[in-house]
Amino acid sequence: MAQAAVRDLVIHQLTEAECPLWDGYVRGAAGGLPQHLSAWRDVMAEVYGYDTRYVMALDAGAGAPAVRGVLPLYVNPSPLLGRTLTSMPGGLCAEDADAAAALISHGLALAQQVRAKRFVLQDTRQAWPQDSHSEWQTECGHEAWIVDVSAGEEAVWQALDRNIRRQVRMAKRNELTV
Repeated sequence: MAQAAVRDLVIHQLTEAECPLWDGYVRGAAGGLPQHLSAWRDVMAEVYGYDTRYVMALDAGAGAPAVRGVLPLYVNPSPLLGRTLTSMPGGLCAEDADAAAALISHGLALAQQVRAKRFVLQDTRQAWPQDSHSEWQTECGHEAWIVDVSAGEEAVWQALDRNIRRQVRMAKRNELTV
């Protein structure tokens, strides 16, 4: 997708050369979380086969590029529910409401481009405003797992859903480290 300008912002998809700029912003931002880091783009693509769309808002008026926000997205295909353009858990990370609005607007356009039925921001910290004409949602739900580990490692492993065990084995096979 071509670059989109909103006020003094330029929104575009992350390139490999811009990963240090992206990660520097995330590490210094008040709302930055580990799941916002650019390395997750490769994990989502290589381990799970997802089509990733990491977009960022750059200040067009700055001499050197200044990041004002990031939105890590991926396309989640589902035979049952159709395609969903979803953010990484933690949603978007933005300096201000203008950058957030520009990133959300670009995300909505991307959702149409990839023929997604839904656009979901997974943000447990903030529900982002949406207009009444948009078909997207912010998920603010929290999830907690309570696991009794007293029975030992093998018992806990066997108690996991077989799909979870398969995903863990796949990650180990691909030498995933975090």
